[in-house]
Formats: sequence, C-alpha cells, structure tokens
Amino acid sequence: MILFKLVVSPKSVLPKADTKTYKTSSLSKSKAEAYKREFLRLMENEKLYTNSNITVNQVAQKMGIPRQYLSEVLNVYLKSNFQDCMNKYRAEEFVECLKDDKFKNYSIMGIANEVGFKSKSSFNTTFKKIYGVTPSDFKKSLTSIA
Repeated sequence: MILFKLVVSPKSVLPKADTKTYKTSSLSKSKAEAYKREFLRLMENEKLYTNSNITVNQVAQKMGIPRQYLSEVLNVYLKSNFQDCMNKYRAEEFVECLKDDKFKNYSIMGIANEVGFKSKSSFNTTFKKIYGVTPSDFKKSLTSIA
C-alpha cells in the first residue's frame, strides 16, 4: 500500500523538502531571477526538453552557469527539480502535438518519444500526475470534442 501511494502521489507520502537548503549559496536573488528567465526562455524557445538524454549539467553548460546554480534556481525559484521540470514541459508539448494534424498518424508513444519521453511508464505516470487522466483517455476526450 505504501509503495502504491508513493507511486500515485509521492508528495503526500514523502516529507516536504526544505527550500532553505542553500544557506551558503553565493547566488544573489537578482542573478537567480535572471537565470530563471534564461532557463524558461531556453525551454520555451529551444525546447531542450525534447532531447530525451538532456541533463542538468548540459543545460547549465548551455547557460554558462554552474550546475549548482541551476539546481538552486529550479528548486527554490521554480519549486521543482530538473527531471520533474523536463517532464512537465514534455507533457505540455505532448498535448500540443495531439492538437496538431502533423501528428495525427502517430501513436501515443510515438508522440511521447518525439517530445522527449524515453519510457512508457515514466510518460504515463507523469501525464496522469499532471492532467489527472491517462494519455489515451486525454486523446479520446480531444477527439470527442472535435
């Protein structure tokens, strides 16, 4: 039961993370805000999350900042971790692809792979966590509206 609860809603089982874990950080609030804007710009414009092998180190390197700063920005200023953030962007991109005629002949996993998911289980878990339904149910709801 605990394992099931952990998979279905991990935040209700795990203790809340303390966001004050960067007590010795030299990252100023203004720099952190600038890094946050740059990170969001990279995600929205360059869609780095579509690379299923992207790492926090690669993104930090692209931004020209230490990995620790990027982790701090994600954890403290975006209230997320790197993997959850990538998966959120991927799930949102998946929904956009479902609406695009270019992808009408793709399978659900075909689209999921296009947006950066490597694993079916990770994709299904992430999607259901964000949207509350399975990807196939979500797709059915879109086609019933159209």
